[in-house]
Amino acid sequence: MNKNHLTFEKKDFVEMNFDEILNIQIKNNEIFPFNLKISGNKNKPDDFSSKCEGPGIYFISEKKNNTLLYIGVHSPENETVYNARYYKHISTFTMRGYRIAKQQKDLEIYNLLKSKNYLKVLQNHLLSKCKGKNAIDEEFLECLQEAMDKGKEVYKKSVGIQVSLRRVAYANYCWNAFNVKDINLIRQNFKNHFLFHYIKLPYLLEISSKKRERFLFMKKNIETPLINYFKPLVNDDSPNEFDFEEQNLTKFDLEKINEKLNEFIRK
Repeated sequence: MNKNHLTFEKKDFVEMNFDEILNIQIKNNEIFPFNLKISGNKNKPDDFSSKCEGPGIYFISEKKNNTLLYIGVHSPENETVYNARYYKHISTFTMRGYRIAKQQKDLEIYNLLKSKNYLKVLQNHLLSKCKGKNAIDEEFLECLQEAMDKGKEVYKKSVGIQVSLRRVAYANYCWNAFNVKDINLIRQNFKNHFLFHYIKLPYLLEISSKKRERFLFMKKNIETPLINYFKPLVNDDSPNEFDFEEQNLTKFDLEKINEKLNEFIRK
């Protein structure tokens, strides 16, 4: 693959606001706070949608503090990134999606769940990264415990939309913004909180998407180098220490991201 001619510019990035690309509905038959259906907005103009199809790299940041939260790859060429990826992240970042859970692999957790010792499960396992400045929000803890008491399976053996400990800790830190019940306020809070950027990388269509070839290439050669350099807060494989002190949070800098992207794709 000849990459010498490739150059991407800031204008190649698509910036998307929350309500442009994602829909939220309350599912009344689900247990609060896990009662939101967050999905991609399929009713978009064809020219906008084509800009958001894969393969490409996406970024999620906070609007208020401009904190870089997440970097990911989107490989399928026939799906938009918001229909395939963004809705899953916001479902888990906020701990409000109705289909989310943590994968259960630990025998100790299984025994605690079996004995209905939900408080210990939450304190020792699910909220284990909530420390220091990001201490456990007692309202968040009570909310999760009440949901489990009512039958919500926070841990499952097989998970469709999986929560990570970093995502739980992030939701804990921002719970005042996410812990709302009125649908209009939910939409407003989420819209004011998240910002999305995406850049399409058409040259990667030369790599087959079968057997995950394209995804693995993108992850190794683009996503991982970007994560290691920028240290986004919520990526599981980010080299940061998950510290919420302001000086340790990476800011979303599109010019710098574009510079490093061009550097990595030429290697």
